[in-house]
Amino acid sequence: MQGMDRIGRGRWLRRVWVLLLMSVMQDTALWAQRGLQTGAQNGARVDWRADDPARLAWLEAHGRRVSRTHVVLTVPRDSMHAAHQEALADSLERGLRALHELVQSPRTWQRHGKAAVHIVLAPGRFVSHANGDGTVFIPFSVAARGEAPYLHESAHVLLTAPAPFFVWEHDTPAARQVVGNHTAQWLLEGLPNVLAARAAQAAGLREYNLFATTAAGSVHATCAERTHEAPRAAMREAVGREGMVAGLNGEARGELAPAYYTCAESFVTFLVDQLGLQAVVELAPHMTGDTWRTALERLAAASLEELQALWQKHLEAAARRE
Repeated sequence: MQGMDRIGRGRWLRRVWVLLLMSVMQDTALWAQRGLQTGAQNGARVDWRADDPARLAWLEAHGRRVSRTHVVLTVPRDSMHAAHQEALADSLERGLRALHELVQSPRTWQRHGKAAVHIVLAPGRFVSHANGDGTVFIPFSVAARGEAPYLHESAHVLLTAPAPFFVWEHDTPAARQVVGNHTAQWLLEGLPNVLAARAAQAAGLREYNLFATTAAGSVHATCAERTHEAPRAAMREAVGREGMVAGLNGEARGELAPAYYTCAESFVTFLVDQLGLQAVVELAPHMTGDTWRTALERLAAASLEELQALWQKHLEAAARRE
């Protein structure tokens, strides 16, 4: 908002508050319809994608869209000045360009190649996510606080392989169960974190780090610090294993996610340091199947257990240094 006069700033802030109120009202109605409370009952998984069509429909009537080569940005029309939206789109364009350079798009397995990522800032309370079709959804209230994971979620888009890839893209409950049991969730989340941080640095941008993964000085030291005691200790053990981690999208998310995401980023960073970024990116199409372990072990010329043991030693050494 640099260069904005006092009156313009005041109008912008009033619009933000109005939109935030709309977000809360919309969120309350959606949760009430489903009989849910904030978080999930009994650790049940919440499907944040379910309301994406409604969000897009609302923005079709009330939104404003600007386009660049690598990004399309849609926001509620009254949420920010057009000039601010244009400036944000310019910044995101730099970030997406850096992401594509890191990933070396287009790769043969990329679903979206170098197509523009559609970033949507929408009313409501939900977890930021990419939905598989090249669209990223971020709550406007999160963006207004400067806490939007633009590049992390965009990295998910760049790392998406042809469908069916994600668990929800499989036709039957049995198939979804099998894929969920084999998915390398640590790689699915850790690699976008690594790419987002590097792209932000290359583009001269600030990517909000939701889980403050370097709070203890380095991502490795932070992982070690956050997993000394239960229940977070189990999050370190889950990294490197197959299967979706129970609780990350339920009522225990606030307790477990900071440890899990940090340790996932730590292990992926370790692999990148050992094997090279491009080699690790090439594991992306295997992330949601039963071939990622074989692909990783062939690449590293070492067993997964050996890699995990080396990483654990690296964590403890980093913790002692910090």
